[in-house]
Amino acid sequence: MEKADARAVLANLVERIERHAESGKLRLDGVITSREFEALQDALAELGRAPHQATPLPLSPSGADGTSPSAHAPPATSASLQSAPAPRWTLKFDPNRQKAPVDDDVILCLDFGTARSKAFARRRSQPGIYDLELALGEASGDEGFSVASTVWIESSGDVFVGHEALARSIQQRHEGRQRLDSLKDELTQGILGGIAGTPVDSSVNPTTTLLHQGDLISFYLGYLTDLAERELERLGIAPYVLRRFALPCWEGDRRKWGEDLLKDHLARAQVLADTFRGQWNRGVKVSDIRHAVDQIEARKNELPRLLIDRGVLEPYAAGPQDVEPAFDSRRRQLLMVVDCGAGTTDYALFVIVQDPDDKNDEFVKLWLVEGTAGALRQAGNVVDRALRMSILEREQIETRSVDGTRISQGIEREERLWKEALLRDGFLRYTLPNDREGTITEEEFLQHRAITTFGEQLAAKFAETLASGTSAQILQKVESELLVVLTGGGSSLPMVRRLAEGEITVHGVRLHRRRFEASPRGASARLGEAYPALAVAVGGAAPDLPRERSLKDIVGLAATNVQPTTTYKS
Repeated sequence: MEKADARAVLANLVERIERHAESGKLRLDGVITSREFEALQDALAELGRAPHQATPLPLSPSGADGTSPSAHAPPATSASLQSAPAPRWTLKFDPNRQKAPVDDDVILCLDFGTARSKAFARRRSQPGIYDLELALGEASGDEGFSVASTVWIESSGDVFVGHEALARSIQQRHEGRQRLDSLKDELTQGILGGIAGTPVDSSVNPTTTLLHQGDLISFYLGYLTDLAERELERLGIAPYVLRRFALPCWEGDRRKWGEDLLKDHLARAQVLADTFRGQWNRGVKVSDIRHAVDQIEARKNELPRLLIDRGVLEPYAAGPQDVEPAFDSRRRQLLMVVDCGAGTTDYALFVIVQDPDDKNDEFVKLWLVEGTAGALRQAGNVVDRALRMSILEREQIETRSVDGTRISQGIEREERLWKEALLRDGFLRYTLPNDREGTITEEEFLQHRAITTFGEQLAAKFAETLASGTSAQILQKVESELLVVLTGGGSSLPMVRRLAEGEITVHGVRLHRRRFEASPRGASARLGEAYPALAVAVGGAAPDLPRERSLKDIVGLAATNVQPTTTYKS
C-alpha cells in the first residue's frame, strides 16, 4: 500500500476510536477492514526501516498507476482547502464528444434513481435482443446491475460516491455527519430552480470549500456516466452513443424544468466522467470538484449536448417489452404499470389489443391510455423513514436532544440496509449508536401508522389512475381481468404487492387484478431476475418509444380516451 494511502486509512481508523463514557478508556467499535489491517502491518514494518527521502509527486494530471495526485496526498484540513491551490490536472473536453454519436445503432438509457441508479443499452437493428447488460455494480467494485445514489465527504475533503460512500460512512460513524442520500429528491421535492444555488449543508460537507447541490448531482452523474461507458467498452461498443434518461411523472412545470435540468447536468457530467475516470473509489478532493465545475461553467458552450437525447417517462419505459398472445380471438385487456422507486411511485394505464385478423401482421398491440401517466411523491423512502420513526418510538428516544439527534442520524445511515434485512428475514435485530439493542418484527413494523398511510395513498392513486383513463362503456368492452406490472426497487414491498391482488371496482364495474410478469422474451436468467428494478432502463433504451398514432386503429374504444403507442409483434 502507498504510504499516503496508508496514512489516510490509519487516520480514518483513528477517527473511529471513541472514549467510553463510563470507563474513560479508548475503544474501537466494529470490524477492522482488510485495508486497515494492511495499513497497520505496513506501519509496523515501516517503523523498523531507516528514514528515506520522499519522492515528489508528479506534476502530470495522473500518476503512473492512473490515480490522481490527490489520491497520494495526506488528508487535507478545512483550512488548507479554504485556500486550495489550482489542481494539477486538466479538465478533459474531448473534441469527439462535440460531434454526433459515433455508433448510432446503440441507444443508452441512464436511470438516475433516488436510492440506486442503473443503465441499459439496446440496438436499433436488433430491438428484440437484450444482451447489452450493463453491470454497473460490478464495474464499481461491488456487485449486480445497480449502484447506490450516494455521496460521502470525509473530513479530509475526499469525496466518495456509490458503494464506497456507503461503506466509508457506515464504517466511520462521525457524530453530526451525514451522507448525501437521495440526490434525486432535490429534483422531486425541492423548490423549482433552487438546486444550483443551494449550498451543501456542513453536516455533509465538513470543509470550507463551497459546494452546491447541483455540483454534487453533476459529480454523481459523472460517476454514473463513467460506469456505463466502461461497461459499453467491455462489450466492445464505443462510448460515443446517444443517451436517454429516466424521468419521473412530475406534474406541471416541474416536468419541463426537471428534464431540462437533467439534460444540462448530464452534459456537464460527461466532462467530469472523462476528467475523473478511474479515480472514484480513491476519492476526489472537494477543491478539485470546485475547480472542475467552475471551469465547466466558464466553458458551458462547449458541452457535449449532442450526446444527450431526451427524458423518458418512467411508467412508459417500464411497460412490457414483449406481449405474448393470450387468446385465439380478438380481445382487449387493461394493463396497469406501477413503478415504485425510492422517491416517487409512477403509474400509467395501457390497453393490450389482440387481433388475429390484423392485415399488417400486428397480432398484439400495446396502447397507452391518454392522460393516465402520473406520480405519487411517496415511495420507498417513506418506508425507510418509517423504520427510523418506529425504532425511535420503541426506544423512547427524544430526537430534540443532542444524544437523540446523534442516534437518529446513526439510524438514518443504516435504515435502507436495515429495511431490506427486516423485510427479507421477517425481523430485525439492531444496535443503536448508544449501544442499546433491540428487535422489531415485520408484522409489528407494517402496523406503524406511517406504513398504513402509505399503503392507503398507493391504493388511492391506483384507483384514481384507473378511473381517469376509463369509463363504464370502455370497461364493458375489455376483459374483466386487470393485469398489473410492478417494477422499480420498491416493487417487492408488501403494500406495493397488494396493488396486484384482489378485486377493484371502478365506474361500477368489478375487475380482478393479476400480476403480470413483464420480463422480456429472450432475456438471460440473470436479467430476468433483476428485471423489475431494471425495467425503466431497459424500456428507456428501446428503439421505439411510446408515441401518438392514429386513433382509428383502435376499434370499439372511445377515441377520446385512448392514445396509441408502441406496436409489438407476436
